[in-house]
Amino acid sequence: MSTVRLRRARAGGTVLLAALTVLTVLGAGPASAGSTGPAGIPGPLGNAAPATAYCDIPAQRDIAVTRKVYEVGQRMNVSPKVMLAGFETGWVESRMNNLACGDRDSLGVFQQRPSQGWGSPEQVLDVDYAASKFFEVAEQMEPGMEGSTAGQLAQAVQRSAYPERYDQAEGTAVALRDEAFQPYGTIGAKYGAMGGAGGVLGAPVRAEEAASLGGRFQLFQNGIILWHPDVAYAVYGDILTKFWATDAERRWG
Repeated sequence: MSTVRLRRARAGGTVLLAALTVLTVLGAGPASAGSTGPAGIPGPLGNAAPATAYCDIPAQRDIAVTRKVYEVGQRMNVSPKVMLAGFETGWVESRMNNLACGDRDSLGVFQQRPSQGWGSPEQVLDVDYAASKFFEVAEQMEPGMEGSTAGQLAQAVQRSAYPERYDQAEGTAVALRDEAFQPYGTIGAKYGAMGGAGGVLGAPVRAEEAASLGGRFQLFQNGIILWHPDVAYAVYGDILTKFWATDAERRWG
């Protein structure tokens, strides 16, 4: 998929940042994504056994997985409900880990089944692909589910034998989503050195994302941090005004 342009990033709504709560481990095990239903949308699996019966699942999330799932949802411009449904599903199914095991042939963070139309084993074990597939199906279903919760949307996608688990995971999913949104790595270090949310850049507007020339960038309320392998640098103030006015973002987005 193509990288997100900075111009498009500027148009995105500001995400409200919530304090990261202590991650709680839900006792319920994963439920698995099931067989192909009408119009190629995965359908009910029936009484799928939890992946915990087949896997040694870590108690906590893999931060690389949560960041990738968020990045994919952001790239696809999914709604807040669809994004939260993805995090609820990922926590319930795998505790946000890319599992190479599960019930029958279920695999990956969303426990998608290659035999039921979710993709090849290699594809569903690619978190970028798996998240794209989940969000694609969720976006198809969302218009017909006005007034539903994110957990109900997650259940519509997964069609699990354990439908209540997704809504039960909401608190943990919100914490995971908000953690995935925070600056990290070289960009995070630069952001921290500049005072973080209380500094000149303000709070993040979007998560870190890829730039077309091979670097990375993150958009904040009052500026941008651009990254190359050896350095991260900030653009803000008068320079940022010139940056936008001259379409300099075309070099990045």
